Amino acid sequence: MKKLLFTVTLLALTVYVTFKVWVWYQAEQLMAGWKDSLAGEAAISYRWIYSSLEGEVGISGLSVTPFRLKETIEIEDARIKFANVFELLKLGELASGYLPEQLRVWLSGASITVRDLSFQEVGVIGSGDLSLDVLEVPQCGPQARLSGPLLQAMGLNVLVSNLDMSYRRRPLADNVVWESTWDLEGVGRVGIEADLPLPQGGWSVLSLTNALLHPQKMSIAVHDAGITRRLALICGERSQHKRAELATLMTQDRLAGLQQVGILPGRGLQQLLQVFLAEGGVMAFDMTPTEPLGFQQWPSDSSVDLERKWGLQAHINGQRVSDLGWQIDAIGYERLWNKTPDPDDQKRPKVVTEHKPEWQQVLVVDAGKMVGHTVKVVLETGKTLEGVLSGESEYVVEVSQMVSSGVIAYPLKKREIVDFQVWR
Repeated sequence: MKKLLFTVTLLALTVYVTFKVWVWYQAEQLMAGWKDSLAGEAAISYRWIYSSLEGEVGISGLSVTPFRLKETIEIEDARIKFANVFELLKLGELASGYLPEQLRVWLSGASITVRDLSFQEVGVIGSGDLSLDVLEVPQCGPQARLSGPLLQAMGLNVLVSNLDMSYRRRPLADNVVWESTWDLEGVGRVGIEADLPLPQGGWSVLSLTNALLHPQKMSIAVHDAGITRRLALICGERSQHKRAELATLMTQDRLAGLQQVGILPGRGLQQLLQVFLAEGGVMAFDMTPTEPLGFQQWPSDSSVDLERKWGLQAHINGQRVSDLGWQIDAIGYERLWNKTPDPDDQKRPKVVTEHKPEWQQVLVVDAGKMVGHTVKVVLETGKTLEGVLSGESEYVVEVSQMVSSGVIAYPLKKREIVDFQVWR
C-alpha cells in the first residue's frame, strides 16, 4: 500500500512539474518572440514567470522601455487567464494570432514617470494645415499640451494605470461578451461592455478586432477621477478664468479644431464636452449600431446622425443628451480621411529626390532630438560604440545594443564624447 501511495504521489509530482516547465517554456518563448519583434522600438525585461492549475499564467516585474518615450513603463503584474488548464497548454499558439473562446487579461500597477514625456506623435489627427492636436491646451499657456511639464504641474509626477479586459463566448448563443476597464489613477476610468457577433473565419486577433467594429450592443462609461478639476485649477491660475469659463473656452477651441479638419459637431456633442469639463462626473454612451463603427466609409457631403446610425444614447451625469450628430465639410473631410490631394498642390511642379541615409555629424547638445535613431559615439578614450540612442538627460546619453541575452544599455557622459554621429 505504501509503495502504491508513493508511486501515485511521485507520478502526480512528475505531472505537476512537467506542466509547470511546459507552461514556463511556452511563456518564455512567447516573450522572446515579442522582444525580438520590438527590438528596434523598445527594450523589454521581466523578473519571473508563474502559472497556476486554474489556467492562469503571469509575468511579474515587467519593464518596457520605448526608445522614443525616454521613460520606462514598469508593470508590477501582467496575467492571462484561460478557461481551464488544458487551454493554458496552448499558450504558445498566441504568437501566431490564435485566440481561445475565453480569455481574461490583467495589467496591474503599470506606471511611468511623466518628467520627459512629450507624446509628440500622439494625439494629432491629420497633418499640416489640416490637423487637430487633441492634447493641446492653449488655455494653459502657449504650446501647452497634456504632456510631461503640464502633468507635473497638476501633481501627476507618475501615471499609474490598471487594465482588466476579458471576453467569453456566451453558452448556447451565437455571440461574445466583451468587458474591459481601464483605470488611470488621478485621471479617469473607462469601462466598456459589449455583445459581439462570433468572429468570422475562426478565433484570432484579427477576427476579434473586426467583431469589435460590428457590435450588436455596446456601453461605454467615462468617469472623471480628477483630471478636469486639475486642469481647471492649473489653467485657471495661468489664464485667470473660472472653471465654467475655461470649460466654454476649451470647448470652443476643440470645435474650431474639428471644423478645421472637416467636422462640425451638433449641439448634443458640444454639451457633453462642455458639461464634462465644467463639472466632471460620468459620460455614458449606449449604442445598438446598424452600421459598422467607423468614419471613413461615411459620405463626405452629408450630416451624420449618430442616434440613427449607431442607435446612440448619451448621458452626462444622468442627464440625457440629444442631437448627437455632426455636419461634414466635404473638402476638409476628403483631404483628411480619404487623402484627396489639395488642388493647389497639383498645380505645383513635383520635385522627386531620393534620400540615401548616411552618417551625419550632430552636436551632443542636440542628442535629445535623436532618441530612437541609430548613433555612433566616439569617446575620448578612443572607444567607439554603435547602437540605438535610447535616452538622454542633462549630462548623460544612453546607447542600447542588442545581444544574445537581450538589450544592454550603456550610459555615457556627454563631456567624454568627442564625436557623435546619427544614421539618417
